[in-house]
Amino acid sequence: MSIKSLLKAVSSKKTVFYGIANLVLLGLASPLWASVAAGGVVAETQWSDAAKVISGALVLGWGAFGSAVGISKFGAASLEGMTRQPEVQGKIFTSMLIGMAFIEALCLYCLVIALILVS
Repeated sequence: MSIKSLLKAVSSKKTVFYGIANLVLLGLASPLWASVAAGGVVAETQWSDAAKVISGALVLGWGAFGSAVGISKFGAASLEGMTRQPEVQGKIFTSMLIGMAFIEALCLYCLVIALILVS
């Protein structure tokens, strides 16, 4: 991937929207985390428990969504490549499986992070 295509992907409207949405969600959750770190009272602890569950769900949800989008685009591109050049089908298929395993590993990391946040 070239620098030009990377900059084009980062500057797309979808990327900007998702970045702003994540910043807003993190901004809403940060006061809840800060109240517990400062030694809050019982009512704030209930808020912190809710913040833990919500942030864990968001981490897992966004991670699963991103992985699903990545795997679908990767699979579609691989299948298109296999239909255009059937003679290199074995190499493309192997690369596709390895790439999908790496993408799925990101989703599993999000699951681990979500479990750590909730506990």
